[in-house]
Amino acid sequence: MTTAVPVTYPVAGTGYRMGNGRYADVEAVTLLPQQTFASGVTVGPVIEVGHKRHLGLLLKTTAKSGTNPTLDVTIQTSNDGLNDWQAVGTFAQKTDVGLVMGGVTATGTTPPTVTLTSTAQAQPVNLQVQCTGNAGALGTWTGRYSVDGGVTWVSFTSAATVSVIDPNGTDTGVVINIAAGNAATDNVWKATTVGYERKRFSGLGKFIRAVALIGGSATPTMDASLIGDIT
Repeated sequence: MTTAVPVTYPVAGTGYRMGNGRYADVEAVTLLPQQTFASGVTVGPVIEVGHKRHLGLLLKTTAKSGTNPTLDVTIQTSNDGLNDWQAVGTFAQKTDVGLVMGGVTATGTTPPTVTLTSTAQAQPVNLQVQCTGNAGALGTWTGRYSVDGGVTWVSFTSAATVSVIDPNGTDTGVVINIAAGNAATDNVWKATTVGYERKRFSGLGKFIRAVALIGGSATPTMDASLIGDIT
């Protein structure tokens, strides 16, 4: 006899009309409602997704306690919601909260040092900065930055400090600090908010769930949520 499993469903009616007039069928899902996760494993609700196969999620951490707490989240899928759960993908391990910007990684030919000050104010920032022209000294070379991991871009002229304004004209609160030195057109710098991460998953079965693992010591906890949409 098959054991029944509690199942929740996406929230219907959250789609929208695209610019070409066609309706985008989007449904909201909550894989992990906002809560305090204690040390060990927490399994979120089983959600039936039917024929939909693409999942976009935002993992957000808002508070932490204990010594060196860590949060690992895995998305799993199953064809019957009971057995044979398989991992679809994972989020990067979270060790901090809020909209704190992580460290900058740089690639390319002898890139000048770039650091960030301030923190994102109202949205997660997946920052990419590129030198795109007039390679040479600070104040001469031109570049562009993206706050969404390379989907949209804003052009700028290099300076000691550059405020990161999103394409809609909103100040993200992040400031790029560029050290003196010659830049090359293959220079790229990247950094993301530590406590927020957006990620997309595909290849889903009929059911999905999220599994959260808290590590650390001295009674570690993390406050977090995992919400998004499915198409």
